[in-house]
Amino acid sequence: MKRIVQAVSWLIAIVLIALSPFFAALLPAPHHSLVHRSLSSWSGVLRIWKCEGWQSGSGSLTPWLNACVAAFEKRHPGVYIQISDVSAETLRAFSSDELNPPDAVIFAPGMLESPESLLPLTTAFFLKPSLRKTGFCQGAQYAVPIAMGGYALAVNTRLMPETPENWSDLSSEETVILHCPKDSDYLSWSAALLALFSGSSAPMQENVPIGDGVNLGLPDLAPSPTPDAVRTEPRENALPQTLPDAFRKEGSVYSLFTSGKAAAIPVTQREIVRLNALSESGKAPDWRIETMGIPFSDQLSFFSVVNYPRKDAADRQRLCADFLSLLLSEEMQKKLTSVRAFPVSPVSGLYSSAPFASLEQTLASDLLIAPCAFGSKWRQQAALLADALNPVSATNKSFLTLQKALNPEE
Repeated sequence: MKRIVQAVSWLIAIVLIALSPFFAALLPAPHHSLVHRSLSSWSGVLRIWKCEGWQSGSGSLTPWLNACVAAFEKRHPGVYIQISDVSAETLRAFSSDELNPPDAVIFAPGMLESPESLLPLTTAFFLKPSLRKTGFCQGAQYAVPIAMGGYALAVNTRLMPETPENWSDLSSEETVILHCPKDSDYLSWSAALLALFSGSSAPMQENVPIGDGVNLGLPDLAPSPTPDAVRTEPRENALPQTLPDAFRKEGSVYSLFTSGKAAAIPVTQREIVRLNALSESGKAPDWRIETMGIPFSDQLSFFSVVNYPRKDAADRQRLCADFLSLLLSEEMQKKLTSVRAFPVSPVSGLYSSAPFASLEQTLASDLLIAPCAFGSKWRQQAALLADALNPVSATNKSFLTLQKALNPEE
């Protein structure tokens, strides 16, 4: 009996040895094989530094960017994006040897004086014609706008039932007609004031080609050209005769407007959202938004890819460019409504009601003036031109002078 058991055991052992290759094929692959397989495509963490400088209507672009990151990571398994908020000083030092440089940066106009250590971008991006040149410097494109904001005029309807054709005709002893805050680092209220009060007369018909701008190989913005596009003829305008002593010297004039001490103030989308919230609570004055003058904005968020020698640099840069393309996609540009910001690509109709619909339409104008991503000398010139104004000065000529400094590439 003992010999029979031994014989059966040996037989089973022989059968198992013979079948071992078959069973091995059914087992999970060893760890080293998985590692080798994962290295066939790049995986890891892309680091992006962000410094916004200006506020969207909700206060920050972060929720929108997080949604874009989630969509990108879903489409690129194994790739993760980490966006970190940094100060302007830290962002300017992104290429310093003392720091571990990010793979890309998001910044406002003027935060970087030059495109040093940034990658020239050769891909054609689908942008509004008025924004196509804003990321160019030294003959190449180093930055691409991904979101924007704008300026308008908030008017107290009770104090000013109708907007005057020429503000210099207005004067008041009791209520300040117009108040304007002082410039901040990345909000040129001076330039916004000059633009808002560079008025326009009745529209005139003129042949204006649709999609005029730098030819980056982008598709036309309209299925067919419009031969009779409307263009306005600039006219001289002037500020109201009564200006406060603190005009352009206070950090905020929002409370002056909500308390009825100012009939009109320039605002961005951030103040508009705050006014809407105040109206819902029944604490706001009767107000309206005027989008007047020459369309202008320095509220842009630019995306640039860092050009730094490191392992897998080419793969990192390619993935950053893919992420930029996603940010500019119609799907993601439409989601800018979630943070009350405006698109930089020619999508339209994101906002269906005033006042955001009118501001969106203004920013979509081919006549929009926007500064270059790099350099900030134009801000000082805007302040000097606004300082030289007085209640009888014409603002149109001053803004045309400033326009030459907004984009040195032109």
